[in-house]
Amino acid sequence: MSSQIVDAAGAVSSRQTGPVVLDGIGLRVEDVVRLADGTARPEPGTDAMKRVAESWDAARQIAATGRVYGRSTGVGANRNEDVPTEAAAEHGLRLLRSHAGAIGEELPARQVRAMLAVRANQLLAGGAGLRPTVVARLVALKNVYDPANLFRLNQNIRPGHPVAVG
Repeated sequence: MSSQIVDAAGAVSSRQTGPVVLDGIGLRVEDVVRLADGTARPEPGTDAMKRVAESWDAARQIAATGRVYGRSTGVGANRNEDVPTEAAAEHGLRLLRSHAGAIGEELPARQVRAMLAVRANQLLAGGAGLRPTVVARLVALKNVYDPANLFRLNQNIRPGHPVAVG
């Protein structure tokens, strides 16, 4: 457990320093706070990145042998439309962009940093079928970019939504 001090305003700050290893298994509240406050930087765990790579390989194998919703087919009303293999990468980018509208209220940077950390840790559990570089870049985004101007509240994107999950 990290030692904490309380300043005159009643805010709690952590004395613990160093990176927070995102392992895809657990994430302590204290570590989310450190990441949200920008006092720690996240690092993807080695075993977690192995799981992500295994999931990516499995997803590619499955997609190569049949139809996979959102990967080799369209989504929603276009779910019955096939996506040619040579267009798969562009399809994924179009799908992401179609759900990435900059609408709604700006979210506070601290909240966005916390959300990025939690989402990255969820993806590091493996199973999303994402290319490992996507997860690594999400972690890097948390490390190098203050996302306050990037994220807005969009009620169409929910934790269980395919774009939010994967």
